Amino acid sequence: MVKKIVDEVYYGFGAVEQTGVDQRDYSNPDAKVNDSNITEAKKILDDAGWKDTDGDGIREKNGLNASFKLYYASEDQQRQALSTVVSEYAKDLGINIELVGTDWDSIYANQYNSAALYQQSSPNPYRSVYLQYHSKEVDDGYMNPNLYNNSIVDSYLDDALVSTDQNNANELWKKSAFDGNTGFGPAGDAPWLWVATSDFLYMVDDSIDMGPNSNSSGIDILRDIYDWKRVNETS
Repeated sequence: MVKKIVDEVYYGFGAVEQTGVDQRDYSNPDAKVNDSNITEAKKILDDAGWKDTDGDGIREKNGLNASFKLYYASEDQQRQALSTVVSEYAKDLGINIELVGTDWDSIYANQYNSAALYQQSSPNPYRSVYLQYHSKEVDDGYMNPNLYNNSIVDSYLDDALVSTDQNNANELWKKSAFDGNTGFGPAGDAPWLWVATSDFLYMVDDSIDMGPNSNSSGIDILRDIYDWKRVNETS
């Protein structure tokens, strides 16, 4: 199913994502789960008491519909497309996702009472892991918006951040995703539902100095474009 989402939203230029860092050298395959069994997913919902008793296609339990709002930035066509496709697939499970395309101020104001679609991209584990999962990084914006709080994961993250050995640090980042018992990955707590990683391709002239942001990835690489400079020009 998720492969279909990658094909439909990103025209195949991307990959299925489960932990947010699947494509990095500090990814942990043990943190993933097999999420492709639709029949089993429906059985889990049935066994939990979520059933469509009135025939409207939406499951309910104790008078409560299996329905929730999903906020996304309406200015971004990819986010709109991803939200729409995910909501359509959710209908197959009997779950209604009400899409709310809006601005970031509204998203931040509602992210603790509803679902919100985020896009997070960085090759740096401090940004892609530490800031997203350490309990002390909770803010009212982009950092740890899930209010994730796991003291064991905090310990792994703290140790990884101060490690002077890259291999050791990578192992600690991996454990923070899943150590066999807990972690932020789907096999553990899964505070995020990661869906896909999109591919980006940029070609930059050698005479362009992109500054300190040159090692960023994805859309972030363009955030300082007004500060780029032309260098090594000949008169």
